[in-house]
Order: sequence, then structure tokens, then C-alpha cells
Amino acid sequence: MSIADLNCAEIEVLSPAMTCMVCERQIENIGGRRLVAQRSRGTNVFDHAMSEGFENFHSCTRLFDQSELYLVIWGEGRFVSSEVVTRVKAAYRVGLRPWFCQVCGSRLCSACGERMFCIASAWLC
Repeated sequence: MSIADLNCAEIEVLSPAMTCMVCERQIENIGGRRLVAQRSRGTNVFDHAMSEGFENFHSCTRLFDQSELYLVIWGEGRFVSSEVVTRVKAAYRVGLRPWFCQVCGSRLCSACGERMFCIASAWLC
């Protein structure tokens, strides 16, 4: 079965990509947890085009030319750079779930700078 034949629920449980979609480092070298979305940044695949309901909406494009799967990306700055968008699409297209690290997602303790164990309002991979 091709990734293009999957539905949205099946995409939610894809294996994580090897590296952070932003800094391209492996989780073993960074520490912390893999994040796939927060209120202000993230990616997801939907079975219909959508642009509302996202803080910092960036784009909604078909994942494949002849597919009913739509890749939605929201965020700011380096999260929506052309390099990151390319990495996100490439990961989904080969059947991997793109993610970002707690450092890139700004989910560090404000007192000590360490990765937070309990991460509020984030989808984990």
C-alpha cells in the first residue's frame, strides 16, 4: 500500500522521521520529546483543504498530485522556511511522521533551560 492510499487516522500513527524537521538533529542527540504540533506551530495531514483554525497558518497543499490528502503547515519564522516545508513533505511522502524537538519548539524550562517533562498543549510523536 502506498502512503497516498492511507487515510488521516493511519497517518497519525506513522513512525517518526529520523531527525527534527527544523534543526535536523536526532532526538538521541538533543534529548527531550518529539513534538508534532502546538497551537502556534506544527504540521498535519487532513482529508480536505483547510486554512482556518490555525494560529500562524502558512500553507495547505495536496500531499500528492492526485490525492485527497492535504498537508497543512502552521508556524512562524524558521518553521515555515522553504527548507523545512520540503523536509516535511518528503517525510510524509515516504511514510514517516515529521516532528520537531523541544528546543526548536521552545518547550524548555524558563528557570533552568532544560527540556520540560510535562508539555502542555502539544501533540507528541
